Amino acid sequence: MKFLLLLALCALAYAAPRQKRLTVGTISVTGLGGSTGCVVTGDKLFINGIFSRQLKGDEKTEFDNYVTKLNDYKKAVNDFQEARKAAFQARRNGIEESTNMSKDLPKVPEKPSFCSAEETTQYVFDGCIIQGNKVYVGREFARDLSPSEIEQLKEFDVKQTAYQNVIQSQMQQEMKNMFGTDLFSNLFGSKNTQVTSTVAPTSVDSTAIPPKPDVPNFCTAVY
Repeated sequence: MKFLLLLALCALAYAAPRQKRLTVGTISVTGLGGSTGCVVTGDKLFINGIFSRQLKGDEKTEFDNYVTKLNDYKKAVNDFQEARKAAFQARRNGIEESTNMSKDLPKVPEKPSFCSAEETTQYVFDGCIIQGNKVYVGREFARDLSPSEIEQLKEFDVKQTAYQNVIQSQMQQEMKNMFGTDLFSNLFGSKNTQVTSTVAPTSVDSTAIPPKPDVPNFCTAVY
């Protein structure tokens, strides 16, 4: 029964992100990457592969400063990796590891203000996506949201975020109950938490799962 409930929760969690996707571009140290998040070419800003606008004067300066920090970051990461390899080889050869080497990865530079999470949020609906209060069908701009639709989207965002948080929380608790550790956090990078309570684990109450929020009707896919 627990296994079936866990599968049901996983299915709900998988379906939830289809309504809202927070796209945050990662920095590729190897030079391999994609078009998610922010991409700047020349003075043109693309967000999630869609042209957004030309960068303004102060934004160009901000971007140039970011590029300088990014290059320094890539070099620091490369130096860190080389130092790690040298330390590993030294241990294999019976040489004591240097105590001056940093134990932490270099810190990623802060993104430019025009690449914030709010700017790069993309809502994925059946038939269209919403980004920057604009409707796109595929990569083609269709129209701007009306003021009332913008309010609908904000309300949906709040409800959908709360819904997804509950689903994730219940999945984590169920995995702790079943396996004695938070496998979900281990898989997705959150801090691992061991179950130390002596109280017998309880099953997730499926009736406590809130209803999915109604999806705004910004576009209609014809089946």
